[in-house]
Amino acid sequence: MVVTIRSNPGASNTMDTGLLDPLPAKSRTGAFYPSGSATLGTSGMWQGLVQNIAVGTGAFNAVQVSSAGVRGRWQTGTTINSICGSRISPVNTERDLNPWTEWKLQLSAATTVRTFLGFMSSASAPVSAADYGANLSVVAFWQDSSVDGNWHIMQNSGAASSNTTTINNVAAVDTSAHTFAIRADNANSKFEYSYDGGNWTTINTAIPAASTQLTWQWFCECLAGSASRNFDVYYVQNKQDA
Repeated sequence: MVVTIRSNPGASNTMDTGLLDPLPAKSRTGAFYPSGSATLGTSGMWQGLVQNIAVGTGAFNAVQVSSAGVRGRWQTGTTINSICGSRISPVNTERDLNPWTEWKLQLSAATTVRTFLGFMSSASAPVSAADYGANLSVVAFWQDSSVDGNWHIMQNSGAASSNTTTINNVAAVDTSAHTFAIRADNANSKFEYSYDGGNWTTINTAIPAASTQLTWQWFCECLAGSASRNFDVYYVQNKQDA
């Protein structure tokens, strides 16, 4: 099952053809999908705002086709601490806009790799770090093979270090394609996450404040000098109130 952004977040986790509202001034949508380069293939509120992340030897490689769909392949290269992926710049969402975002992506290996996908209060390109959310506001899926073999939720409201232990086992990291979704529920002062279309789970401690400006980042980092890592992105899509 694929979790898809809906016009009514409380309804269910199933496909909804109402992704694009007839009244765009009332709510906003954005999408990113592979289309020939690292920054092409955007629509809606993200048009022209996708920035490539290429730190060290990290780079966009090519658009490919697999049994899981059309994907854009980013590669870290074989230089340790090289990073590849994408970010939306400038920041253009907040928790009080109730953003609902879903990623479909795939890693080429579950070892010597560190990955982040979610909301961050910085639109700058990331640097190598064990804690990407230090001194920032973040809520994201995160994994670090030097820590363990699980996807965690990284959460922070601006503290010197992020919390990655409250939700420390979303799922085991593997090399298959998966969907990852995070949505804000500002009325109840929380975010929620869903993995592969599963039930929504609450994130309500150490989260970005309602009016903290946020953006989206998704990237992976090579943790060994001889091991290139592929970061395959099938799509990213978002819907929010305004």
